[in-house]
This record gives sequence, structure tokens and C-alpha cells, in this order.
Amino acid sequence: MAETDGIKLGRNVLRWLPSQIGQLHYLQGLYLNDNQLSYLPAMITFIPNIAVVSVIGNPLITEETIFQHRERLNPCRKKFPSLLELSARVVYRYNIPYGDTLPSTLKVMLKNVGYCSSCAGPFFGFFSGKIIFKRLTFGSQEKVPLYQQLCSPHNPKGCSHAVAGDAEGTITF
Repeated sequence: MAETDGIKLGRNVLRWLPSQIGQLHYLQGLYLNDNQLSYLPAMITFIPNIAVVSVIGNPLITEETIFQHRERLNPCRKKFPSLLELSARVVYRYNIPYGDTLPSTLKVMLKNVGYCSSCAGPFFGFFSGKIIFKRLTFGSQEKVPLYQQLCSPHNPKGCSHAVAGDAEGTITF
């Protein structure tokens, strides 16, 4: 699937796209019309040859409605990750084998991994989210809301390469 050049997912009642869509480097067209998408993952900006992204008929977040979604988009309110979060990141990142010795809370956490839009590193509950409005294709006049997730919420320098042209229409919570 990594060499797919076009994907048509219209009329599928999709509510979200996985961030791994950014790994489809050969993708040229993404047709997402008539779904339930409110934003696209920021990782989509890493697809170098994307020429068409069609999102007609989706209830996309706009710059006028964004603040209605801030609690859902940025759940992290802590200053530091928990030891459980740090443990999960290490186990996941280094593919450490585990059996019955791992606490059950950590096992459950490892099943719910998210990925940083910048470094692609894993996170579980400690991350920051923000919406960036960006034109995705050459010559496009329409800005699309992109949801960016960063694994270092309080250290933007740790994940500074998230989306090219980041200054264009960024709203952080």
C-alpha cells in the first residue's frame, strides 16, 4: 500500500484518518468527500507528491469554530509526563519484550499509542494538540484544518519540524 497513488474514501462516514497516512509517500490523490471529518492529520504534509486532497461535504473545523473543540483537541494539562508515560514510551520505542512482569496498566497503555507529528515518536496521554490551517496542494486557495500532535507539549523546540509553513494560520490551545 506504500506505493498507492490514489485513494477514494468518499461516503464512508469517516470521523478521523490515522496519522500513518503520511507514510504513503507515493500518494498523489486523496478523495475524502462526504464523510464526518473535522480535520486531517498534520502528517499528511509529509506526502511529497500529493496533488489533490478533496474534502468537500465534511464538517471541517474553521477558524471561527475552533475554540469549541479545544478540550477535545488538547487533553494534556500537566507540566510533566508521568513515570507511567515515560515507561510506556521507552518500552514502545525500543520494542522491549515484556511478558507477565509488566503492570497491567502499562500493558493497556501500550495498546493506545499515538505518534508525534514531528518526530514520529510514540506518546500515550501526554502530548499537545493544535490545529493548523494550511493549503495542502499547489495553487489551492482553500486552507484545510490539520491536527498536529506533539510529544513534547511544553517544549516546542523538541518538535519544531512538525509542519512546513507552520506560521500560516496556527492556533494553539
